[in-house]
Amino acid sequence: MGISTLELHKKAYYIIQNKKYFSNKVIKVKVRGYSMLPSLKDGDMVYVQITNDFNLNDIVLSIVGEKLIIHRIIDINGNTITMKGDNTAPENFEIIIRDNIIGKVFEINKRNF
Repeated sequence: MGISTLELHKKAYYIIQNKKYFSNKVIKVKVRGYSMLPSLKDGDMVYVQITNDFNLNDIVLSIVGEKLIIHRIIDINGNTITMKGDNTAPENFEIIIRDNIIGKVFEINKRNF
């Protein structure tokens, strides 16, 4: 039995609230959806390093509203981060605060078809 969405969100919020204790730890996340095609496909596994150190074009895991999102950073303006899926329309992007980023993707295990 897998982890429920509610439990995953609780863990994500806990990590964000205690990020200094989890710094540089790694979590494994299964990609769901198609917004990051062709970089990430539904079912791929990504490894995310919990960090506050990220740059333009990094793929990051973040909390956006009530969702966990894996998207690419397209702009950094101080504490404001703009992210977008590689496979989404130009007008579809998220603006979040830096603290809502859990970490950055550093390894991708592609799902075999």
